[in-house]
Amino acid sequence: MLGLLITKSTDYDSLGSYEFEATSIDIGCSRNSTLRIFDRILSTPVHIRIVEKEKAIIIHNASSGFYLNEKKHQVSSIIKKGDIIKCGDTEFKITKIQPNENAPLDIKAHRDELIGRIKSKNPELLKVLNAIEDDLVNMGG
Repeated sequence: MLGLLITKSTDYDSLGSYEFEATSIDIGCSRNSTLRIFDRILSTPVHIRIVEKEKAIIIHNASSGFYLNEKKHQVSSIIKKGDIIKCGDTEFKITKIQPNENAPLDIKAHRDELIGRIKSKNPELLKVLNAIEDDLVNMGG
């Protein structure tokens, strides 16, 4: 279950509150989007994708990035109730979030997926992440 409140948008018809039972939600201008929003800045059919994975709800970048709580993101992020997401001129708040409690928690798989995305887009950042991980192992963390 996911609840969204669209607070800002140039698509005034999209302003308001929404609830979804789906495990995958596409937000974009495509006819097939779960939530269809016309944003003058964004040109891709799907701007962002929100999916339930393990015991978390994860937002995936499907366009040129998004802001999560005012920080720019290019890859996936775990979201929680109260988070503010901005994509183009559209801004929404997560009002309800209830991931499937019966799903197995696999943080390592999520971490590996993120590292794979980073590796393909930014090899230098991957070196930094590997160095931090090595430091944590050496410190016994």
